Amino acid sequence: MKYFDTVSLDKNKRDNRFFVVSLIAVILLLTIFVDPRNVSVLACDFKNMTGHNCLTCGMSRSFYSFAQLDIPGAFKYHLLGPPLYLFLLLTLAKFSIELWTKTEYKTRISSLWRRVFFMVLILLWAGYWIAGLV
Repeated sequence: MKYFDTVSLDKNKRDNRFFVVSLIAVILLLTIFVDPRNVSVLACDFKNMTGHNCLTCGMSRSFYSFAQLDIPGAFKYHLLGPPLYLFLLLTLAKFSIELWTKTEYKTRISSLWRRVFFMVLILLWAGYWIAGLV
């Protein structure tokens, strides 16, 4: 059974992939080497103004914990941090392979299932945030 369709990457898609790979690589490298608990520039303005966590409060600490292989700590800081970190790792791997082979690998998942997945993810994220406000 074939799970991917392959298409040659045109110049525009290669440039986009290169940008995304570079951005994700910088984010992941920062999560390995920079402890966000020691960096005041990462303070949350939303929390400072309202007294409540924003949607991403704890995400950088969660990423850092995950990169240091502190999995329980990563989930403690933000429930969706570890899944998002894994998604970034998989995206980095997929796009890097596509750049290397100059071939785009398209999944055969229907657009309906993709929309359902992202809607469920957004609802989970919003529910997690609202539960933290209560």
